[in-house]
Amino acid sequence: MKTKICTKCKKEKHLSDFHKHKNRLDGYNGWCKECKKTKCSWTHPKRQKRYYDSKGYKTNLNRLYGEGAGDWYERKLQEQQECCAICGIPQKQLPHRLSLDHCHRTGKWRGVLCKMCNYAISSFDADNPDNCIELLQKAIKYIKENK
Repeated sequence: MKTKICTKCKKEKHLSDFHKHKNRLDGYNGWCKECKKTKCSWTHPKRQKRYYDSKGYKTNLNRLYGEGAGDWYERKLQEQQECCAICGIPQKQLPHRLSLDHCHRTGKWRGVLCKMCNYAISSFDADNPDNCIELLQKAIKYIKENK
């Protein structure tokens, strides 16, 4: 049985208790999964505060999407009561910041979405609205027929 000592809790544990890490000599992370979860969890208060209160995020949005994107994001977030525009999950319940959804074709900002909803609509070709609506209708029909 192969084991390793966690550098955080100092306990000897089986290798399955460690995440793999390709850049480490032994191929496993130094901290066990349990220690990594408690220290690096998105629910950790220090990390949450740093993540959600970051002033740099507005700067990044302005750099990526043009001047004013950061302010628009903040206003839209308040309008949506800090929830995803599609599923309604509150920002504080998510392990990540809500995303600024935009059309890649026109550059128009549409709303603030969680990563799952943003990914879902992009999977249905949201940059081509007519095609997206048709695909979503087909998906709804498919799900209804295959409950």
